[in-house]
Amino acid sequence: MGIKKFRCTIVREDGTQEARVFEAQSRGALKKKLKEEGLAFRAVREEFSIKWSLAFFLTFCFLLVPFAPVFDVSFMSMQVLFLIGVCWVIILLTRDPRKAILPAVITLILLLCTVRVNIQFADGMKRMVPEGDAIVRALEGYHRQYGDYPRELDQLVPRFLDEVPREPFGYDYFYRSEKTYGLVAGVPPFDVVYDGTLKLWRPRYPT
Repeated sequence: MGIKKFRCTIVREDGTQEARVFEAQSRGALKKKLKEEGLAFRAVREEFSIKWSLAFFLTFCFLLVPFAPVFDVSFMSMQVLFLIGVCWVIILLTRDPRKAILPAVITLILLLCTVRVNIQFADGMKRMVPEGDAIVRALEGYHRQYGDYPRELDQLVPRFLDEVPREPFGYDYFYRSEKTYGLVAGVPPFDVVYDGTLKLWRPRYPT
């Protein structure tokens, strides 16, 4: 077992208190040592290394959040990071409040990022149907002219579309065609599906 650092409040004979740092293998071993030395003490707490906890947290952020535009980042990942940051701050506040300042700032930044991602995610979902309607109109135009739907969206270019657009989150529309067709857009599992038979968009949320 390695040596750990503990912050302890020593109570002097005149009633004043002094915060000191001791090294010991465990909290129990330190308490035993202080009693043997005849020192009155209270609030023995293990020193928390902000350096290693910060490195761990940033590594976790690096692994969890992909390098992509903020609206393309899963808002659930940001919420998970924010909750971890809150727990991190709470732990530090119970050990050494002074060390909680930097984590609190990082957690606040995560909160702002979470709010921003949620707003842009909601905006992207609202734009999904209006922007997808351009493809629907092109598909119906193709059907009126050729009596069938195209096998691929690329067949709509250039007569019906200048180019095949991407949905608001930067992904390609998923298209399937038989006697009728279906068009799927969104960030799984939050999809919006156009039913070519019913001629309407339907949201498909996770259950």
